[in-house]
Order: sequence, then structure tokens, then C-alpha cells
Amino acid sequence: DLEAHPFLARLGPDALDRATTAAGIAARLVDRRFARRTLGHLLLDQAFVAGIGNYLRSDILHAAGLRAGDRPVDLGRDAIARLAHAILALPRQSYRTAGVTNDALRERRLEAEGLSFEARRFLVYAREGRPCWTCGTPIRRVDAGGRGWFYCPRCQPASRARRRWPSRMPGRASSRRPTRGVQGRWSGWGSPRSRCVPGAADWPLP
Repeated sequence: DLEAHPFLARLGPDALDRATTAAGIAARLVDRRFARRTLGHLLLDQAFVAGIGNYLRSDILHAAGLRAGDRPVDLGRDAIARLAHAILALPRQSYRTAGVTNDALRERRLEAEGLSFEARRFLVYAREGRPCWTCGTPIRRVDAGGRGWFYCPRCQPASRARRRWPSRMPGRASSRRPTRGVQGRWSGWGSPRSRCVPGAADWPLP
């Protein structure tokens, strides 16, 4: 029985499986097993979601407007919803298009302009020093989880600019707790539009 194999039993939901939903991914993001881990490490953990590699990590975070050092527990609802959608939308687009994560219309325009496949296929991955497709800011590369992570410093602002959930203080209960009673509400939030990739949050989830 393949499902009983020790390695396979530890895998999270498959990003390409039609049964995997953005609501389910959002619920996993706020699960206590994953909520306090940095996204740079979490997205490469196959126990969280199976099927995400390094290039997808960079482009998923760019599409969601987040950084590798961010943690789900520190994010607001809109950011969680954007991230959950991107976690499924980009792997599925990449599968359909033989590895393209860039916006489909933009990628076709760049092809018509004569750009090579490698030069036009990604949002930010492997584009260090090149201008962001959206704002023109040079893409940066840093080490995250032992591997290169690429990002736009303007489209993916530092975490202090985003709303955080208050942390629990000794002897004092937190006024908000992201892990309580959220699973039934994710689907009602819709798919907020990404700040950095126009229409990214509206990409279809086949």
C-alpha cells in the first residue's frame, strides 16, 4: 500500500490535486504546526504542501506580496488568503505551461518581443539585478533555508508595514488568536488582489 509508506504518509496535500482547495491551505497556514515557521522554510516543507520547489517558493511569495522571513501567525486575513491562493495557482499554472509562472499575457507579449524562454518564464526567480516586471525595482537575491530566494523589495515590503496578530504575553490573554475558529471562514473572504502582480489572486484554480 503506497499510502502507508513512511515517506508518503508524511506528505501534505498535493498542490496539483483538484481536491486541494485554497480554503484548506489557508487553514493549514494557521495550524499550530505551521503558523510560527518562516515562509521561506515552510514552503519547501513537503509535509506542509507537496509539490513546491525553490523556484515556486520565490514566485509564490512575490505573487502574495510577502517575504521569506514572514510567518503565517504574523499575517492578517487578506495576506493569508492571497498566499493560500498563490500556493495553488502558481504550481498549477507552471504544470500547464511547462514551467511558466509569469503572468500569461505578459509572457506571450515578451515572447512576441523576442525574449528567450528563460528570460521571460519567471516572476522573480533567477532574475537577480533585473527590473521587476511590475515596478521596475531591481530584483534581489538572499539565502533562505540554504537556497536562493528572489524578491522585489518594493512589491514585497518588510513585515513591519503589515498588520500583525498580537502575541500572547505572560499572564495576559491575547485579544486575537488566528488559530481559533477560522476554518469555517476562509472561503468567505474571497481572493484579494495581489499588490504586486496584477490579477494574480484571480488566477483560476482548475
